[in-house]
Amino acid sequence: KAKLEGLEVISAISYADIPFELDLPYVTEALRLKNFRIKDQKENKAGINAGMGVNAGSANFSAGVGSQARRGTEGEGLVVAYKLHMIDRKTYTKLESGTVPLELDKSVDFPKAHIAAKARLQMIEPGAGKSLPRSVLWACAQADAKSRDIVAAWVVDIKSMDPGRKSLTIAFPAFPHIEDCGSFSGIVYSSIDPVSDKINRQKLNIAIAEAELDDSLHPIKWDARISLVDESFNIRLVKPGDIGSTQERQSVTN
Repeated sequence: KAKLEGLEVISAISYADIPFELDLPYVTEALRLKNFRIKDQKENKAGINAGMGVNAGSANFSAGVGSQARRGTEGEGLVVAYKLHMIDRKTYTKLESGTVPLELDKSVDFPKAHIAAKARLQMIEPGAGKSLPRSVLWACAQADAKSRDIVAAWVVDIKSMDPGRKSLTIAFPAFPHIEDCGSFSGIVYSSIDPVSDKINRQKLNIAIAEAELDDSLHPIKWDARISLVDESFNIRLVKPGDIGSTQERQSVTN
């Protein structure tokens, strides 16, 4: 007997929230099966068949009998993607601000982007009013995992001059030091133009070349750079033939 239940369509709330990169297809719609179990010991099989051959975005659900079925298969959260999108290269534009120094306790302004950035050293003492805000974004996964052991952090505050945008706080571990955690790259703002359907977004890049504290946890070395990139593009539905050509371009690039 095959037991399948909880079939639903899932999709992104907004395409602007998807971190699209050039030549990479991203899943934008899929089928999710909350629970599935195959209890028969031999020949039952069940699954979801999704294809993009004739109509991209079409899928069909099937349960049948076959000798290749796996025995005693069960699981949760089975997801089958059937609609993918990628950046339309013909519409892609990029404007870079250029890399500028990011000094401690000095503000760096990006007037066209309505953004200001400021770096500082923050001591972390829970319960003493010196802890980081809950919304802080650690620059790497290692720092996030070890955040309870970090007693000092280099903090970069990204302030938006636009009241419709949220500010952002990015933290880099200062003590103890964590290798390979001196750079950050991420999307700080994205939206969709209702007229052209173009996705407009801003990407922030921060790189710490050198940072060091003395025994008293005071900064003695600090050398960092910051840049902002404005991107604009439309997305297009991925066709079956696009997958192979995309992989070829990536292999050539690599």
